[in-house]
Amino acid sequence: MKLKMTKKQIILGSIVLLLVFVFIFSWVKWISPTKIAFLNYQPIELGQIAKANTNGFIKIKELSTDDIDDVGDYDMVFINGMGLRITEEQRTIIRKAAENGTPVLTTMATNPDNNICSVDSLMVNDLKEYLSGGRANYLNLLEYVRTYIDCKAMFTNEPEEPVESQSYLLSHPDVDNPDAEEIGFNTLREYKTYLKSRNLIADNAPNIIITGQMGEPSELIAALEKSGNNVYRVWNMRKFINDGHADSISVAAVINMAHGRMGDYMVEYLSENNVPLFCPVNANQLQEDWEADKMGMNGGFLSQSVVTPEIDGGIRPYALFAHYENDEGIREVKAIPGRLDTFVETVNNHISLKRTPNKDKKIAIVYYKGPGVSAMSAAGMDVGPSLYNLLSRLGKEGYYLKNLPSSTAELEKMMQTDRRILLGNVALVPQPLPNQGENAFKIIHGTDQDPEESYISTYKWISDTLKADALIHFGTHGSLEFTPRKQVALCSQDWPDRLVGPLPHFYIYSIADVGEGMIAKRRSYAALQSYLTPPFLESNLRGEYKGLMDKVEVYFKNPSQATSLDVKKKAVELGLHRDLELDSILSTPYTEDDILRIENFAEEIAAEKITGQLYVMGVPYEDARIGTSVFAMSVDPIAYSLLALDKLRNPAKSKKTERKGLFNRLYLEPAKSIVAAKLNSGHPVSDSEICDIAGISSEELNEAREIVSMKDAPQRMMEMMMSRAMPERKEGWKTNNGNIVKAMAAAKKMGASDEQLEKMKKAMLAKREKTSQSGNAVGKKSNPHADMKMKMPEYTPEQKAKAAAIMEVERTLKNISKYSDVLRQSPEMELASLVNALAGGYTKPSPGGDPIANPNSLPTGRNLFGINAEATPSESAWNKGVEMAKNTIDMYRKGHNDSIPRKVSYTLWSGEFIESEGATIAQVLYMLGVEPVLDAFGRVTDLRLIPSDELGRPRIDVVVQTSGQLRDIAASRLLLINRAVEMAAASKDDNYENQVAQGITDSERKLVERGISPKEARAIAAYRVFGGLNGGYGTGIQGMVQGNQWKDESEIADTYLNNMGAYYGDEDNWEAFTQYAFEAALTNTDAVIQPRQSNTWGALSLDHIYEFMGGINLAVRNVTGKDPDAYLSDYRNRSNYRMQEVKEAIGVEGRSTIFNPTYIKEKMKGGAGDASTFAEIVQNTYGWNVMKPAAIDPEMWNEIYEVYVNDKHNLGIREFFKDKNPSAMQQMATVMKEAAERGYWKPDATQLDKLDNLNQEMAATIPSASEQSADDGMVMKKEEMNNVEHTTVGNVGKVAVAVAVAALIILLVVVAKRRRNSAKDME
Repeated sequence: MKLKMTKKQIILGSIVLLLVFVFIFSWVKWISPTKIAFLNYQPIELGQIAKANTNGFIKIKELSTDDIDDVGDYDMVFINGMGLRITEEQRTIIRKAAENGTPVLTTMATNPDNNICSVDSLMVNDLKEYLSGGRANYLNLLEYVRTYIDCKAMFTNEPEEPVESQSYLLSHPDVDNPDAEEIGFNTLREYKTYLKSRNLIADNAPNIIITGQMGEPSELIAALEKSGNNVYRVWNMRKFINDGHADSISVAAVINMAHGRMGDYMVEYLSENNVPLFCPVNANQLQEDWEADKMGMNGGFLSQSVVTPEIDGGIRPYALFAHYENDEGIREVKAIPGRLDTFVETVNNHISLKRTPNKDKKIAIVYYKGPGVSAMSAAGMDVGPSLYNLLSRLGKEGYYLKNLPSSTAELEKMMQTDRRILLGNVALVPQPLPNQGENAFKIIHGTDQDPEESYISTYKWISDTLKADALIHFGTHGSLEFTPRKQVALCSQDWPDRLVGPLPHFYIYSIADVGEGMIAKRRSYAALQSYLTPPFLESNLRGEYKGLMDKVEVYFKNPSQATSLDVKKKAVELGLHRDLELDSILSTPYTEDDILRIENFAEEIAAEKITGQLYVMGVPYEDARIGTSVFAMSVDPIAYSLLALDKLRNPAKSKKTERKGLFNRLYLEPAKSIVAAKLNSGHPVSDSEICDIAGISSEELNEAREIVSMKDAPQRMMEMMMSRAMPERKEGWKTNNGNIVKAMAAAKKMGASDEQLEKMKKAMLAKREKTSQSGNAVGKKSNPHADMKMKMPEYTPEQKAKAAAIMEVERTLKNISKYSDVLRQSPEMELASLVNALAGGYTKPSPGGDPIANPNSLPTGRNLFGINAEATPSESAWNKGVEMAKNTIDMYRKGHNDSIPRKVSYTLWSGEFIESEGATIAQVLYMLGVEPVLDAFGRVTDLRLIPSDELGRPRIDVVVQTSGQLRDIAASRLLLINRAVEMAAASKDDNYENQVAQGITDSERKLVERGISPKEARAIAAYRVFGGLNGGYGTGIQGMVQGNQWKDESEIADTYLNNMGAYYGDEDNWEAFTQYAFEAALTNTDAVIQPRQSNTWGALSLDHIYEFMGGINLAVRNVTGKDPDAYLSDYRNRSNYRMQEVKEAIGVEGRSTIFNPTYIKEKMKGGAGDASTFAEIVQNTYGWNVMKPAAIDPEMWNEIYEVYVNDKHNLGIREFFKDKNPSAMQQMATVMKEAAERGYWKPDATQLDKLDNLNQEMAATIPSASEQSADDGMVMKKEEMNNVEHTTVGNVGKVAVAVAVAALIILLVVVAKRRRNSAKDME
């Protein structure tokens, strides 16, 4: 049956439909909620905007970069351009949305490409003025958008004019109305009056300043006040200091909720007033996301919240704030429950150090010592005498020390027991091992396993039983900072955070190991106290090679077969041909290139800088060693800078100075004379002297100063940008566009066309121009910060190079006498600085690095800081990295018939990264044919594919292994490398074969052969960045090598591939492990490269070199069947970066150190630690034999035997080891026998017998366990450890204990009697 609709029904239905349509149209047009999105706004500001919103028809949305596809769905989009990092694709989406009618306003755009604005220019200034801050402005901002931009007619409120955002000096949360805005104060008197009216200030309470904007401080302020402090919330710290307010309140501590540096003025204030600076961290993500984040923090936020505040001397990067979503889904910043109390306790504990008498302070000193009778160790420091000097100093400062031994030897004897020692209120605690196992390196440098109970109980004993006031880790380094888990911005589940707790923590750290020092600062909350390296001197071997050098000189004056054979005969006699892998056939002359290599090798040995005896804290170098150290710091910079200037004047000199012997005569020897003269003169260096030495005019000197000064311009620009982020408004700041906007909005609602609106706008603007002389450029859509752009002068590379060389000469000449002074003063400054830190004082900040590579690391006794990873590789590092990558290719070509390497493996280390500003990363990028793009502030914001024509060679594949330390401080650079690999692999239309793309194809094939599915193989074939499994810091192979725990080298290779096989190239797959991924990535590897940036160690003296570089060399050999070339990137001389074959480097180091009588005699001036140095080098020699057999010749073992067993130089070797460290000689003898058993050395029976006899002789001199523990009770036995508080208080304490025990017995008797009576009653 058909239904028929009557005419009435049709009309009625039509009316209904029309009403529905009208309703929908009206709803959408005039009523519906206004949706406003905020992109890249900090939750602190966005939270204030959300709190200001009282209109239910205005909906606020926080837009992430992942949600940019939705940008067109909003009625208004605000973008904070400060540090915004988006892809070109995302940028295009925003532009298209703006072009299609979505109102977009970008402010503070640091990248001009991100400055997208589609809002009418009349409204731009109004909106920016509303955004200047304050809840009233934020409320009116939202109403303005709904009324005039979204043009809604209902549920609107007429926005008021923007009000000037008050730049208060101080503020305080409104105690009476906590949800209200903070109350502002312009004078200190007003602030104090408010505090007094609320009973929040006390006369004798500590005064704490809170400043910065990256946290929501109301809960922190309340907690600090509740714990008895006067809190001053300061907004303008510079003004607060300059106007004398800070001095008037005697500040006890400053807390900076940091986002970037405060500046040198703050360092000066903190230094002069001895005020510690705490820099708690905003995790910048939801609490649950942060707790699950293995990184903790990364990228620009890490840079601004942790790295740059360290340059101000900030300590304790403790995660205090996190994000929490409110009911509307908007993120707000709040203090993290539980962590707030710990942080407040931490600050109070530091302040207590100021107020507690030294005699009442309890100090725990943790030192590292290997098992058994091994020496205590710290990088470059003799621990025993250093610790004794510190204890003596503490005694002089009034600390309660009981039964301090009378000598260093007695103290060392006590410490050999591996037990805790109580000396009154100071406890000496051996660093426990966090996990059992044979691999000492892995134990020290972290595993994914929780520490064992014995480890945890040690730190609990320090905090709970000893009740220490401060914790000191003595020397580089222990294991606490390498316990699991998060890299930085730790949470309460991370072991360093749990074990340190609120204890003030100080770490005595070598200036030469700034990379690992950053891990100690950020993962164990340590305030570093830097100490000196051993002194430096030349090898003193020039005489030994004089005969060879004379023959070389004859050859270059008269090149012939006869003169070449003379050189060859002498070189073979000295054994140099083995180190350089040249032939020894005396009838065949060497080529000119061969002789050049021999000359340079011998010259390098003769000029090599070696270290003297281990440094003893508190004891200045000998006068002679101060002199040789100053020469080591000064001669090279002058010589290489003068060479650089000569090359710029006459490029032909480059070829001549390839001969190091010639360079020595023309530049090094004159530079030595200059340094000697300046050391003896004692007069300041004048400009005319600088000009005479550099061969320049005064105009050239001034021009160089100007050019170099511009290097800091980007940082000044950044500071200016940050200071203008919240500008101080002046009178007449309003643009008065409000009436025009309102009139146009009204006309639009009345149906005016776009053409009519435009005419109306022009007429009203013209009328206003006649009555106003303000000159506001209201019609422009320009960069809102165009006025901030600095006109940067353009200089050519030659001008920059010349300026750098001149400034290096000036800097060195002016500092020669200062170097001598600071080397002499540093030992006392170290002790004084630590004593000051234990009194709650401020430790001045300092860069790191050995003093030759970075003289700015002196004086010591300062708090080391690193560099901003986001600004790496720097322009200078890029240029040097490109040069070194080209040198690598050239060296490889010479040894491989002009072919280039298909793939190069790089090791990334934190120390080199900091000191070279990312030069190894620059090498990686250039090999791939990719270059960094830097913004105006020197930050790397993008990558650019170098066109094939410009590159001039195939793109070379890479594989990168990162140390755990580099991963932790520069994770963003690993992501950058991964992106570069992807870009290089995807490059099309290259003029050469793309070896990156081919390498990925070959990796995929390898994975499929290993049984990986084709789909998964394709996904992981491009993995190129690897590191420690489970966030670890070690390779796990040292224990296998040193403990002889392997049968075939493939076992070591398998362990290495497994333990270093975690992928670190993708944030979403961070730390992912896929079996065979690392192995597949090593396919086609032709060369391995390791950085070397410090003059304090080399391939033989540092075990981690054979571990990392040697380990990957062995892995490559087992994967490819071919031993790769191995090169060191030598960054030790900042004026002469270069590549060197590892076998050659080992040859230089071996000849200039362990076989050099000068080096041996220097070390023999020291004690047990110096003796251990010899054993470590011998152990590492064996390690290289295992990893790369070709690097160590059998003759090297014969020489070790002759020097140390037969004492060929008659130095009293045997007596030295017997007296200082017999176990070190035992270790050397054992390693030599292992080398023989493995076939690396072919000793005869007599040699083996001598080794056995030597071992027995040394064993007889080692004290027995009973002798070692024969002390007077200060060494704690296990059963005593939990009762330590009562063993250190003397006779009064003993009486108190006796009384307490008697009282306890009486109490127990009374209780028992009452129970019996009670039982009777129940019966």
